[in-house]
Amino acid sequence: MAINRLAMQQLGAEPTVIELALPYSTLIFLVIPFTVLIQVLSSILQGTGETRTPMYAMIVVNLLHILIAYPLIYGRWGAPAMGLKGAAIAVGLAEATGAAYLMLRCHPILKPSSKLRFDLIRSIWDVGAPVSGERIVQQAGILIYTKLVLLYGTVSYAAHQVGLSIESLSFLPGYGFAIAAATMVGQSIGAGKYTRAKLENWEANRLATLIMASMGIVFFFFPYVLLRVFTTDEAVIELGTVFLKIVALLQIPLALTMVLAGSLRGAGDTRFIMGTTMVGMWGVRVPMALIVALWLHLSVFYVWSAMIADWTVRMALLLWRYQSERWRAIQVIR
Repeated sequence: MAINRLAMQQLGAEPTVIELALPYSTLIFLVIPFTVLIQVLSSILQGTGETRTPMYAMIVVNLLHILIAYPLIYGRWGAPAMGLKGAAIAVGLAEATGAAYLMLRCHPILKPSSKLRFDLIRSIWDVGAPVSGERIVQQAGILIYTKLVLLYGTVSYAAHQVGLSIESLSFLPGYGFAIAAATMVGQSIGAGKYTRAKLENWEANRLATLIMASMGIVFFFFPYVLLRVFTTDEAVIELGTVFLKIVALLQIPLALTMVLAGSLRGAGDTRFIMGTTMVGMWGVRVPMALIVALWLHLSVFYVWSAMIADWTVRMALLLWRYQSERWRAIQVIR
């Protein structure tokens, strides 16, 4: 509770917002084990090439979330009106169901060993620890970056959040191609088929770039139409239009970064990806945003523009790493 409150205060949340959000965030933290289990089991299935089952699981989770949240939040169908607490309870019940479903589907391929395999534990740590580090580095940077956007007021923050929600329309397909690249490249490298792995990476990059660039065109030329779906506030729409035109320009670097990172993860090159994230977020985006917001006092446009520099640098580093083919020498299992 104290940590949650401190984090919200540091982000600039008002006392009334904190009091509403604390019960929700506390309950959400309690169901994190189900969230983690879903991620792990989904990754296991995706690694075998079975990507449909995790998709079905997430469809079930989201449908249950809506069906449970609505009555618990608003007091419908004989349920008590619990507000934000009801939303958190709905998340917990939905994700617990999703985790149970995935456990049942993974049961045939999960064969517990009678003894600890320290060699496998070490390999998992070597690959997984940098991935965790990368996520921590990324999320910590986003917190600082979001705080800087908040300095420009609630309208800028609202435009930022609405814009991110719209951008997810292109981000999610890119994420799907990144998972596909990681799975196919990993399997091909495991079979010693390096030429095939390179072709799979190329095709995943081409598809991701095509789809995300097409979405970028929509973001750039039709931002008003997209924003009107989320809000009627003209001030938010005006700033949100600027935000969407900026993210439209980073769709190709973002697509290449996501798929190249997926391919390198499939090869086990997770340390370099963590380093790339650290350089992009903490060496480029956060410093640029700090200089713009706190020292130069320029508009939020320049803070948002730091995202383009961040993803372009990451793309360049990952392209260099992939073309160097140093990933071919990585041994995941020793």
